Amino acid sequence: MRWRWVAALLVAAGFGAPAHAVVGYKIVTASERGTYIQIGRDVAKLVAPAADIELDVLPSAGSAENVERLRYEPGVKFAMVQSDVYQAFLDLAASGEVRSQFSPPGSNNLEGLLYPDTYLITDKDDEVTILRRMVEAFDEQATSVGITDAATRLGITPYQLVTVASMVEREAKVDEDRGKIASVIYNRFKRKMPLGIDATLMYALGKVDTSSSSPYNTYKILGLPPTPIANPGKPSLQAAASPDDTPYLYYVIAGADGHHAFATNLADHNKNVAAARAAGLLP
Repeated sequence: MRWRWVAALLVAAGFGAPAHAVVGYKIVTASERGTYIQIGRDVAKLVAPAADIELDVLPSAGSAENVERLRYEPGVKFAMVQSDVYQAFLDLAASGEVRSQFSPPGSNNLEGLLYPDTYLITDKDDEVTILRRMVEAFDEQATSVGITDAATRLGITPYQLVTVASMVEREAKVDEDRGKIASVIYNRFKRKMPLGIDATLMYALGKVDTSSSSPYNTYKILGLPPTPIANPGKPSLQAAASPDDTPYLYYVIAGADGHHAFATNLADHNKNVAAARAAGLLP
């Protein structure tokens, strides 16, 4: 789905999952009479609820102004650019011309292998330069965390560790939960239990449908999803490489700030779920 690559490009502008719920950001688009502002509204509807942010959609004079506002205007973390630039980026990303040292053999999929950071981009930078910079930044951060040695220790491949980190990135809302969520993923993986992670279905389908036959349906399919589902930052990579040592097998949202309650058995987990519903945190 192409919106995943929209997310990757927006991450390149410095957007990441906030530590606490409801953070304000801006997206600059184009003239209110044009189509880009509606695209911006559509992106806001997609991104804002899932990321627990407020996203104001602002008009602009077009791509050149958007680049300047992205660089200098406080709060602007998203910018719409011409569709030919976007398509060129998509085509390049799927071509295999730029690869990560952690890309599995035969795969041109860069999902999970673009580092979320702020990048200074000039008019002299082409798509190859931008994409290579993002991949090289990921490789540097992943290497600094030691994911190759960690993967060997955990009995998985480095790419699978990135996949775990991507799930942590999507599931954790506060940093102190990252290591515990990683431990739950590994504990269930080792016990050959379905991971049961909503974020993998949201990635594949845009909704949670536990009856789906998708390989990303971690309610039905044992093991890890086939690819990462997000671009993990360094805290999530660290959590996946050095998970907390816990007996936990379950977690559920437990506070408005996004922190989770953890449990070792289904009975306690059901109590935590009931408490979350009573607090209005779950439907």
